[in-house]
Amino acid sequence: HTPMGQGLMGKGGLVVVPPGFEKVRSFDNGLAAVQRSGLWGMVNESCDLVIPCRYSALENCTGEGLIPAQHEDGRWGLLDRSGGEVLPALYDHLEEGPDQTLRVRRDGRWGYIDETGRCLVGWNDGPFVLERYGARGADADRFVLRHPEDREQFALGDEAGRALTSYEYRWLMEPIDGLALASREDERGKSRYGYLDRVGNIVIPFKIEHVPHPFHEGLAAVPVERD
Repeated sequence: HTPMGQGLMGKGGLVVVPPGFEKVRSFDNGLAAVQRSGLWGMVNESCDLVIPCRYSALENCTGEGLIPAQHEDGRWGLLDRSGGEVLPALYDHLEEGPDQTLRVRRDGRWGYIDETGRCLVGWNDGPFVLERYGARGADADRFVLRHPEDREQFALGDEAGRALTSYEYRWLMEPIDGLALASREDERGKSRYGYLDRVGNIVIPFKIEHVPHPFHEGLAAVPVERD
């Protein structure tokens, strides 16, 4: 930090980004966010301003190398590393989700989209958190949802992001062959395992003490104690 503004110094005291900005963030994937006149842009490691300072906020690159950008109207979209628009600024909220998804809110409704804007799960009036995403044949319209305020409580959800069960499960897998393996605590606080069907009904009671395998072609291997 100097009277001329902030810059960035690397190892050995070398100036990486010369002073001249109101704020400078550390490099991430070869780009550093910089602020000038209250707005954000990005410089590369050659100090070229590759994204002009015209955004209210810029987040670090996603796993796909894209940059969430908030425009001055408060809406979020995605930029590529040269500042080109990948996803129009249509969203009130945008953050990276699991498995190359984006968690967004648009016009008060929540969902998960891909980088083209295609809806993968949603839309739902209430906020929901997707634990994982991945198509799985006939059960591709069922997902594991995590409680928005408790990372250790899960529910089975549908393609709209609606919870089909309460958030009572301490561990839950997506259905395979129509059955979802889950665990919850018994009255003594011990984990017990059972299976749910596609709509969240318990079809095998929670009495299994050790982690069984998911069903495959109508069968599931279950550990048993030896005498």
